[in-house]
Amino acid sequence: MDGTQFGELLRAHRNRRGLTQRQLADLATLSVRAVRNLELGKAQRPRQETVRLLSEVLRLNDSRRAELESAAYAPVPVGRRGIGESVAPPAPTAPMVGRIAELDGLMRMLTVDGHRSLSIVGLGGVGKTRLALELAGAVHAGCGWPVLWLPWQALSGREAGGRRLADLPIGRLLPEAAEDPRRALAALGPLIGDAQLLLVIDGSDADGEQAAAELAGLLQRCPRLRVVVTSRAPLRTAGEQVVPLGPLAVPAEPVAGAAELARIDSVRLLVSHVHRFHPGFRLDAATAPAVAAICRRLDGVPSALAHAAEWFLTEGPADLLALATHSPLILASSPSGVGQHADARRHLGRSLAALPEAGRRVLERMGGRAEPWTVAEAAGPAPDPAGYAEATRAVHGLLVHGLLRETADGLRRRFTVLNLIRALTAERPVGAGVPVPVGGV
Repeated sequence: MDGTQFGELLRAHRNRRGLTQRQLADLATLSVRAVRNLELGKAQRPRQETVRLLSEVLRLNDSRRAELESAAYAPVPVGRRGIGESVAPPAPTAPMVGRIAELDGLMRMLTVDGHRSLSIVGLGGVGKTRLALELAGAVHAGCGWPVLWLPWQALSGREAGGRRLADLPIGRLLPEAAEDPRRALAALGPLIGDAQLLLVIDGSDADGEQAAAELAGLLQRCPRLRVVVTSRAPLRTAGEQVVPLGPLAVPAEPVAGAAELARIDSVRLLVSHVHRFHPGFRLDAATAPAVAAICRRLDGVPSALAHAAEWFLTEGPADLLALATHSPLILASSPSGVGQHADARRHLGRSLAALPEAGRRVLERMGGRAEPWTVAEAAGPAPDPAGYAEATRAVHGLLVHGLLRETADGLRRRFTVLNLIRALTAERPVGAGVPVPVGGV
């Protein structure tokens, strides 16, 4: 059975029990929208826990429960030219640290709420690709959907992680697109047809307008297609659900004990990377304060923490903390110069260069403040309603671009500019273009 037959069964059982969609949703602790999408067949492959809750609320006997489960987990129809459930995303090379809440939310949006277009947006190096990999793997394993992984840079003929489009599953399925990568998205329409499939487009920053136009047409032609995009900024397509991804949590001050510190995501990630270069390193009472401070100075940005770990090969935590305090952009860059985000100045500078004018003004005004501030303060002294609204939109944009961190403060929202961004704007005015690497890093 497919999702439509599951929905018909669910609706029949609900009507038999005399429940409205809202009553069923409340009893099963789901949203009304989720129940509606399940009945309409828009949300394919519901989670096992969701089917269990629905079965219990509907008081299904064993045979009817088995019938509902069979409808939920039956094979998904596949496309016309060889897209089968065996088409899988790339396998991650290491476990993901943190991001459990973000992963659960994205899974629900795709498989329960029925959203068809998600954009994971944020700062370069914040972990968008890694989260998308985890999401794609979870969807493939848990829902049985085929997953096509498409690095956007491969569409321009460039290599993506050392691989050309012809080397990827999508290139093998579309040999004509492998010869002319710009044709890949257009050629996907007939290939996908009405199949249930997840397409992940990783890194559409360079050609956002082209990606938006291509995807809009593809979603229209393929009614059961789901698309996840990673990008520094939203594509602004119809129906796009924007999911901002911020840095990992960092330790608060004063510094906690080593055992408590080891449970904080940014610390866990930094220490795991350090062990590659310094296997004997231990997080203890002596090293914990410096490690905590390094994580704070580098804002919990995963790529910055990974590069900082490389410096542990030659320096101790205290010396690296001094470097993080005075020159965080150096510590956040790879000493070997290898990697997609090896040069922190360059990849962070691209995010600054993409800001609209209002966002640049707020960043210039508030970037020098270490203490948290509010939107009202960002708007300046005695702003009129239009000025306050502009400041609100600007702060919203800075959050979407991943340049701010929110600070909990009771009922008021307060923000700080990331340390790395403050360091970069201190070197160059906001909007001055992509910074030129200095200091050999």
